[in-house]
Amino acid sequence: MYLVGAMTRYKITLMHRTNRLMGVRFRPGSLSLFSKDCKLDGLTNQTTELEDTWLQGIRKLTFKADELNHFFTVKLSNNLPTVLNIVQDIQQHKGNVRITELAERHYHTTRQIERLFKKYVGLSAKELSNIMRYKEALNVIQQHRNLTLQDIADICGYYDHSHLTKDIVRYTGCQPSQL
Repeated sequence: MYLVGAMTRYKITLMHRTNRLMGVRFRPGSLSLFSKDCKLDGLTNQTTELEDTWLQGIRKLTFKADELNHFFTVKLSNNLPTVLNIVQDIQQHKGNVRITELAERHYHTTRQIERLFKKYVGLSAKELSNIMRYKEALNVIQQHRNLTLQDIADICGYYDHSHLTKDIVRYTGCQPSQL
């Protein structure tokens, strides 16, 4: 079993055809709800073998959806860390929010937010904001094929279409014309 950190770059992963793959994707920062010693700062763009002590009991599952739901529901705590509220704020603004604004809204310094995100998300708040903004741009591209890249860049808060194009290549590995 492996744990994959937050991915900020496009990556192709190959596996043998006899292997089976099952993935569980956590929202940014939410893995910390299930493991108290969860530190993701060294896992960005990395894959590591899952330690036996981490998320104990998961190896016993046969990986059916209902078993996974039960496993994570039992481990879920009602204590929602500050970082999840900040992640939700970034998502609501579709990545178009400054870190200084987040700090003011959530009564933290920008440095505190940086530390929280490094520990619990594995990405900086700015990087997560960039990913959210890119995801919004991709949605606009898919829903409005008639818009130019400059129009989409303006709608989604990019400086110009070149900046948007760089993000598309960075996160997908393709040119905008290939989407």
